Amino acid sequence: GRREIDVFDLAAIVWTQKFLIILVFLALFIPGAIAAYTLLTPTYEAETRLLVLLDEDDPTPGAAGSGGAFVLDQVLQSAIEILDSDAVRRRAIERRGAEPTSAALR
Repeated sequence: GRREIDVFDLAAIVWTQKFLIILVFLALFIPGAIAAYTLLTPTYEAETRLLVLLDEDDPTPGAAGSGGAFVLDQVLQSAIEILDSDAVRRRAIERRGAEPTSAALR
């Protein structure tokens, strides 16, 4: 019958075939690393702002944010600032096929 392989036998086989294991690992790792380095998508920077509404009835700092809901003007102002950001302009210019130079961003 067949003899079972225990942990010590497996360690001995791995040790005797260590150069083949290293060669196979490098043959798979190096092309994968090069592909990952060249094919990764670029990262984009973003900014965020925090809008704190003070309650007009209680202007103490502890009451910040306990006031009512957003006013439509505040929401529109926030959306305008996002759409007017450099990151959005740069992506729009790149999608049209142009180069995002400083003059084009203005």
